[in-house]
Amino acid sequence: DRPALLELVDETRHTGEPAGPLELRLFDATGQPRWFEATVSELRGEAEVAGTVFNAREITDRVAAREELERSEARFRSLAQHSSDIVAVLGDDGSVSYMSPSSEHVIGYPAEALLGEGFERVVHEEDRAVLNGQLPMLAASGRSTRTTELRVICADGAEKTLELTV
Repeated sequence: DRPALLELVDETRHTGEPAGPLELRLFDATGQPRWFEATVSELRGEAEVAGTVFNAREITDRVAAREELERSEARFRSLAQHSSDIVAVLGDDGSVSYMSPSSEHVIGYPAEALLGEGFERVVHEEDRAVLNGQLPMLAASGRSTRTTELRVICADGAEKTLELTV
């Protein structure tokens, strides 16, 4: 992390403008890494300071939380990508922000075609109320998982009933 910090200091000295923030790792007395967010300001022109000011705040907990979130998201992506079931992430308005690749095998549509409002167009007309009304209500209820059925029209025109778990 030292080269990045020296580059930040050099940038500030050349431009006279503050630089950063930069995340860097420093080691404590026991040799354990601690993460800091640093900024550098050039204040040589100010009589009270007359130098380069380095500010840092510890962000070890924030970095650990971000890394755990990244690991969790990678596990979810791996499970969803390799599942034979369709896995979808729907917003409160029923729009799809993620659809697993298995959608192509199960209902004949590639995942990309079902993003946004695309999934609603394949839902059987009589079951759209489930997608637009019941699913958000079930999700917001705070209860443990609930299961319902939803009919879809496949790419080949066939009708299938899917079991949805929310």
